[in-house]
Amino acid sequence: MDVALIALYIIVNIIIMIVFYRRDLGVFQAPFLVACIGLTLMLPQLTTIYFNPYYDSALVYKISYVMTTCNVAFAIGFNIGKKKSAPTTIRTFDFSKMQYLTFFFALIGFSTVFIYGGGMSGSVDGVIAANIKIFAFIGMSLSFVTLISGYKTPIVYISLALSLIPIINYAFFIKGSRTDSLILFMNTFLYLSMIFPSKRKSIKGIVLSFLLLGSVLSASITELRHFIKGVDEGGGGEVSFWETFKKSFTENETELGMDLGNAALGIEYCYENSTYDYGLQLWNGLVFNYLPKRLVGENTKANLYYDTGYQDIIPQLTNNVTTMTGYFYAFAAFSFYGFLFFGLIGYGVGVIWSMAAYSSLYRFLYFFVFTMVPAMVSHGIQLFFSNLEFFFIFLYPIISFFVIKMKLSTVNR
Repeated sequence: MDVALIALYIIVNIIIMIVFYRRDLGVFQAPFLVACIGLTLMLPQLTTIYFNPYYDSALVYKISYVMTTCNVAFAIGFNIGKKKSAPTTIRTFDFSKMQYLTFFFALIGFSTVFIYGGGMSGSVDGVIAANIKIFAFIGMSLSFVTLISGYKTPIVYISLALSLIPIINYAFFIKGSRTDSLILFMNTFLYLSMIFPSKRKSIKGIVLSFLLLGSVLSASITELRHFIKGVDEGGGGEVSFWETFKKSFTENETELGMDLGNAALGIEYCYENSTYDYGLQLWNGLVFNYLPKRLVGENTKANLYYDTGYQDIIPQLTNNVTTMTGYFYAFAAFSFYGFLFFGLIGYGVGVIWSMAAYSSLYRFLYFFVFTMVPAMVSHGIQLFFSNLEFFFIFLYPIISFFVIKMKLSTVNR
């Protein structure tokens, strides 16, 4: 039965990929990414749970159910959301002002080149640097949206260059970040697809090839990061990508555990102890991100957290290195109805996709959130919501003050 459940998971994700691949711009619609990540990044971990004696193969039952239903619910939710009609009025950008704000964001993001370059690395916390780097992502997304809309000025191109440099630096020379690599590639090719409609068929193939190749390289991410460090820092050496990828389906060589294995064990814990948070993990994320203990006090901040009942097992499973995946957090919220969490998120992303056809504001928002969907799957739901929170708490008020205007939409679906 466990083999049949794995087979069902594979079939469902293949179907989702085919359905969306055949659509115009389908490879940039979030369910395609979820299904692709499911087959390339998560499937080897699922089969490892089955083959590796470290894990009880009975864990496959619940985790495969959660993974399959969540991916299906996300795709269904997205399809429902993307059918939403445009309102009579919709907010969009005043590009004559947008270019200066874009340059400002890009310049902030560019500053991380000096932080990660070593000049300030000893005095600046890595978390602070990572938070600053998000402005490079914002600058890149705003630059692409501005160019797609036909507003092309030197300052926009300069902003784009300033934004790309720190992302490329971090993705390929500092950390070997899979998330930053995906953000860079997918946003760039979504931009190219928008400005070169006649090339979309070719771009589809390039994107699919990139994601498949990325799955092979991802299996060797530890070795790649050591290689980036160089011989002087204990890195370097040869990396056997294909052999490591093949082994990833049956074994996990790290002693720190693996993400999906953590999720399977965590799901079993929540099930046996009837421990669920009903979505209040998002409240904990807000408290963690936006209430500095220096401001409210350590005890006050600690008391504001909702006691999920499972938080104590997470450090034990992850060793503060690996993750719990979004599948665990979906189950930890609503048990076997955790797919509703993914369905609601899919619906929201689908609405954003639909509105992006009429408003540059929503187009920017889609650029800003859709590449975080894979991180939501492989790392945790909060990573996706943190971008949304950042948008509504900080970006939207700033952009509204400077560059948003009301525009009458004459097109209805």
